[in-house]
Order: sequence, then structure tokens, then C-alpha cells
Amino acid sequence: MSVKEILNEIAETHGVLSAELIVDEASDPEHPLHDRFEWDDDVAARLYRLEQAAQMIRSVHIQVQRGDQEGKTVSVRAFVAKNELGDRLDSRGEYLRVTDVIESDMYRTAWLQRLQHEWQMLRRKADGSAEFAKYVLDDLRGQVG
Repeated sequence: MSVKEILNEIAETHGVLSAELIVDEASDPEHPLHDRFEWDDDVAARLYRLEQAAQMIRSVHIQVQRGDQEGKTVSVRAFVAKNELGDRLDSRGEYLRVTDVIESDMYRTAWLQRLQHEWQMLRRKADGSAEFAKYVLDDLRGQVG
């Protein structure tokens, strides 16, 4: 059975799907998802603390000068994950200061390429939605928020 099939089965059984339901179901050693989880509490606790630290890093924002409008600033994450800068720079769990990324031609180019790729993915997800297009245009005009 594939993960998709198992998750669909859990969702059908409970009417919803949540991480808590998945862990509860997978806690049974006979469950097909059991081996996909870390059950050693010491190891799991460390992994959880690492995730909390990563969330802390992602929560910090700074104001940076907008390049297109003098005196205007925008709030951005203070740190950029190196794995967001492309495969050749992938270093899981490491972050760079956004100011260092902006000041480096190589990092800035890689970051902008990644953002462009994410934008293209978002456009595909919206799949021609007129409502989404209006939201984007309104946001660009400063009318959203």
C-alpha cells in the first residue's frame, strides 16, 4: 500500500486527516507507517528541538530597503535557508543572513531564480483563476492587506 492510499484510508476512517491521527495510527508496530517514524524518545526529542530551533530562525524578520522605491521598506525573513539557493548550495539546516544573500551576486541570483521557480509553481496551482489573478494584481498595486 502506498503512503497516499494509507493516508486516504485514515482520512476516510476519521473523516479528517491530521498529523496527530497519523502518529496515533502508526504507533502500532504492525501499522505500515510505523517504520517511517522515530520511536526512540531521546532521538525524537532532539529532532523536535532542532525543528523548534529552525522555526525560531524562520520567525525572525527584518526590514530591507525596496530597490524600486526610495524610502520604502519590506519585511523579509532575516535568514535564508541555503537549500533555497539551489541544489549546488544545498546544505540542509544551514542558513545565511539575508543581508549577505542580497550583497552576494551568486547568492542573490540563486535566490531570485528560486523565487521565480516558486512563482511559476504558484501560477500553475492557480491554473488561470481570475480571482487569484485579481488578488495578485491588487497586491502589486498596494490595495491588498
